[in-house]
Amino acid sequence: MAAIETRVLVRGVDEAGGDVVVRLSTHGYLAAADEGRVDWLPDLEALPEVSRALPLGLDHETATSGYTAVSLGNRRGQWDWLRGVAWGREAVVLEGPAGAPTSAFVPVLTGIVDRADVGWETADLILRDRLAALRDRKVIDRTFLGTSLAGGQGAEGGSALAGQPWPTGWGVVEALTPVEANTQDHIYSVGVYQSVVSAWDGAAALTVTGGAYPTLAALLGASIATGQLAQAPALGLVRLGAAPASTLTLTVRYHTPATLPTLASAVLTGPGGLTEAEVGPGWASLDAVGEAGWWTGADAATVGDVLDGLTAAASAHWIDTPTGVIDAFVLSPPELAAPVIALDADDIIGTPRLEAAGTEVPAGRLEIEYRRAWTTVAPEQLPEADTAARLAYRDLVSREWRLLALDRPTITTRWPHAGTVKRQTALLTEAGAAVVRDRLAALYAVPRRAWTVTVRRAAVLGVDVGQVVDLSGVPRLGLGHAVVTSLRRRRADADLTVWG
Repeated sequence: MAAIETRVLVRGVDEAGGDVVVRLSTHGYLAAADEGRVDWLPDLEALPEVSRALPLGLDHETATSGYTAVSLGNRRGQWDWLRGVAWGREAVVLEGPAGAPTSAFVPVLTGIVDRADVGWETADLILRDRLAALRDRKVIDRTFLGTSLAGGQGAEGGSALAGQPWPTGWGVVEALTPVEANTQDHIYSVGVYQSVVSAWDGAAALTVTGGAYPTLAALLGASIATGQLAQAPALGLVRLGAAPASTLTLTVRYHTPATLPTLASAVLTGPGGLTEAEVGPGWASLDAVGEAGWWTGADAATVGDVLDGLTAAASAHWIDTPTGVIDAFVLSPPELAAPVIALDADDIIGTPRLEAAGTEVPAGRLEIEYRRAWTTVAPEQLPEADTAARLAYRDLVSREWRLLALDRPTITTRWPHAGTVKRQTALLTEAGAAVVRDRLAALYAVPRRAWTVTVRRAAVLGVDVGQVVDLSGVPRLGLGHAVVTSLRRRRADADLTVWG
C-alpha cells in the first residue's frame, strides 16, 4: 500500500500587514504548473495528533476535540522569522498518497494557529480547534451600566447590575423572570424578542397590549394602566403599568420558527461569527423534535453554553468537522447505517483494548424532561384553578420540568440492575420529547460495547468520528457495524474507539 503523506497549510500576517502562507510536508512536494507551482517544504518533524471524541455512556455529555502542535525543524534558524508573524488564522492538515497532487488529499483538521513557539532546534505551531474557539465566545457583548437609579434615567439597571450582560433568549422561553432595567419606571429587560406571549404577576394574569414601542422615549411616554404590559421588542424591553405585587413571569417568543436548526443557525452565524456555509447539514436532522427555547438571564453565557443546551434537547452533539464546518451529530444504532470502510485483522496493530462504555447493559427506563419553566412559583402565589388559563399557568410554574418516562420490563426482567437514560431538554412539547425517547430507546435496546484498536493509518484515510465501520472481519470483537466515537491520528498509525 502506498505511503501516506501529510501536508500542512498555515496562514498568518507579517509585520507589514501582508499575508503569510506556509506549506509543509512530511515528504516534500513541488506542485506542478496546474497546481500553481508552490513548494511544500519537507520540514515537518512532528505531526499534530488529532483527536475527536463523542461521549459514550447513558448520560449526555459534550463532544470534544483536541490537537497537538505542528513541529518544524529549525536547527539552521530557517524558521526564526515566524516570531514576527501574527497568527490566529487558518491551519489545514491534509492526508493523501505520497507524491500525489494536493487535490487527491483529504482534510483531517481545519483549525487555528494560536501562536508559534520558535526555539533553537524546533519551531512549534500551536494549534487550536475551532470548537474550543467557538465554545468560549460570548453570546452578547452589551452589559448593563448600572446607572438607572431613578425614574427617567434609562434602562441600564441599578448599581448591582453594573457590568452584567444583557439577557438573551432563543426560541420560545416559558415563565422567565425578566431583569429589572429601571424599577422606578417599571421597565424590565428580556433581550431582543419578537413578542410576549403571556405575562403573570403572581396569581394575576397581565394584559399584553398590542403594538410595539420603537424607542425608549416612546415607551416611557406611553400610558399603561395597572395590570397591563407594553412591549418594545427591538429594545429588548417591557414596561408594566405598576410595580408587580408578586413574582413576575413572562413567556417570550424570540424566533419563528423556534426549531433547533433555526436556533443553531442563529447562534452560529450571530454571536458565533460563522457564515451559513460553515454551518453543517447535520443540523437539519434535529428538526423532527419541534420547537425549543433557551434563556441566559443576566448571567455570562457563551456560544458553547447555548449550543450545549439546544443540542441536548435532541440528545445530539455539536462538533467541528475536518473541513472546519460546525455540524450536529445524532448517535443512532450503527447496525442500521452503511459503513464507510471494512477493517479486518490485518489492519489492526497490536492488541485491541476493551473500554468501559457504561452501555454493556441495555437501559431499563428512559426519562425525558421537557417544557422547562425557567421560574417556578411558590404554591401560595399560584392562582385558583378556576379557568383554563389559570389551570395551565399553575401546571407550568408549579414545577420546573414535565416528565415523559418509559419503563421496559422485558429488559429489567433479564437485567434487574439495568440503568436509566435521563435527558433534560429544551423542548417545548411532549411530541418532541417522544421523538427523543423513541430514538434513545432504539439506541440502548441491546448491550453495546466499545473497543479501542490501533490500525494502519492508510486503512482509515478519510475516516472521521461519527462514521460507521464494518468490523465483522474481526469476529473476536463481537461487533458488526460500529460507529467511530474517538479518533487519534499519528504519523504511522491511528487509534480508533468503536462502539456498537
